[in-house]
Amino acid sequence: MKNYTFLIFFFLSLFAHAQTAPLENKTTFTSARWTLKVGANLVDNSGDKNPFNALNVKEMGISNPIAAGFDYRFSQHWSLGLMVSNNKFLKSKSKVDGELFTEDLTYFATDLNIKYAFWRAQFEAEKNFNLYVLGGFGTSKIIKSTLNYQTGIGMVFWLNDVVGIHAESVAKWASKNTKYDSNHFQHFVGLSFRFQGNKDSDNDGVADNDDACPTVFGLVALQGCPDSDGDGVVDAKDACKNSYGPKENKGCPYEDTDQDGILDPLDKCPKVFGLLAENGCPAKTTIAETETEADKIATEKQAIKKFLKNYSKAIYFQPSKTTFSAEGGAMLKDIAAFLKQFPSAQILVEGHADSIGSYEFNHKIAKERANIIKAFLIKNGIPSTNIEAVSYGERKSVATNMFKAGRALNRRVRIKVKE
Repeated sequence: MKNYTFLIFFFLSLFAHAQTAPLENKTTFTSARWTLKVGANLVDNSGDKNPFNALNVKEMGISNPIAAGFDYRFSQHWSLGLMVSNNKFLKSKSKVDGELFTEDLTYFATDLNIKYAFWRAQFEAEKNFNLYVLGGFGTSKIIKSTLNYQTGIGMVFWLNDVVGIHAESVAKWASKNTKYDSNHFQHFVGLSFRFQGNKDSDNDGVADNDDACPTVFGLVALQGCPDSDGDGVVDAKDACKNSYGPKENKGCPYEDTDQDGILDPLDKCPKVFGLLAENGCPAKTTIAETETEADKIATEKQAIKKFLKNYSKAIYFQPSKTTFSAEGGAMLKDIAAFLKQFPSAQILVEGHADSIGSYEFNHKIAKERANIIKAFLIKNGIPSTNIEAVSYGERKSVATNMFKAGRALNRRVRIKVKE
């Protein structure tokens, strides 16, 4: 009874962890976590000390070799498997260490194993073969119920999205060896059935019933719709889908109609060439003698803050990468062109990372991202003395790191006015 209590507690603990574990990989079916398996088993009970003995089918003399179970996937490579099997040793046909059974004896086993798949193919429809190793606990009984410690190897070959051929071999070491309930090997061959879950036709990680663009690969954060220029405006609503632009301008870049270097939203005289000091309007006939240098700096800071707020929130990066998209580069060139109007403005480039990886790694890659953006601005005309690059690593997340969409928002660089 104690053995069963231990197994139940172990299983429930792992199941509770599995329910909260995030998934990274994309699948054809967004909820394909469960796999049912049914088939036949073969019990090699020929040795009482080492289960790794030569396989001798003639000495097994078994019948009714039924086995069934299920696997539950809780990450890209890891799953939890439970299997129940039944077998029967026939008298005068089955042997243990060369000794014939004198009566028919039933074998019954329950196994609970953690499995590590070498590839993600077991859960991805575009691939169909995988190998895995396993380890865990189980009970088996011929005369007396015995707790086993076990390890093994298996393979799955998926014939289609639903059905696969499954084979597995497990070595079992009994915690207490008796004549029949001893160390042994058990083999399984059968079929696996994968529960498909919610269909994801475009394989973008968003189920069709939640996908606003179910036939086109898109972003999770945008309900499965594409955003070619990465400006946060889906292509269907983006008036300039190949050019980075703010949402409030329908995804198009702001223009500078009078070519005075001040974008129209910040230009109080957008159709007349003007000065920055006059917010884009022509020079006044008189200039207030009382205006101080501090007033000019404050005005500059306010103009830059307003521009950055309207034009861009952040530059985003792929996991563990320091490169950014061509659209991000186009956006940075516009930012650099605007900042060149303020030769004394001090800029702060903040690097951030998600929480995947060590604290030290995240701090390092965030610093590298900030330095990449700093170098880009310098190359596009901003003095290096005007820019400071800092790293906050994973310390200032703007979204939860439990889910993929949140982590994507945290891998970012922000450009600010240095206070």
